[in-house]
Amino acid sequence: MRYSWITKNPFQSMYFAAQSMAAEFSTAVLAIQAIEKSNKNIAMIITGLKAEFSKKATSKVSFTCNDGQKYIDGVVQCIKSGEAIEIEGRTEGVDINGQVVSVFYITWSFKERT
Repeated sequence: MRYSWITKNPFQSMYFAAQSMAAEFSTAVLAIQAIEKSNKNIAMIITGLKAEFSKKATSKVSFTCNDGQKYIDGVVQCIKSGEAIEIEGRTEGVDINGQVVSVFYITWSFKERT
């Protein structure tokens, strides 16, 4: 997420909402890939969000989520059980100096459409 006039708040740091959007996207990509791999019609929606902010974000922030296998396993479980499954993903926002500025925990619910 770029640090620019559109993402900068009056306190000279990045809006939490801008960080939230980038964090959501970093988890959603993996969730969508898990669904596509299943070749099933599965709905997904966010059911929870927690965030921790440890440093003022005053530069470009990159979010990384390494929970791809969690989403794959969740989609498989959803298909086998026929029930909605919730998976919490963790994504970390790091600034250009390599310092963690925020950590987001985003919970996705998966349910096979019938």
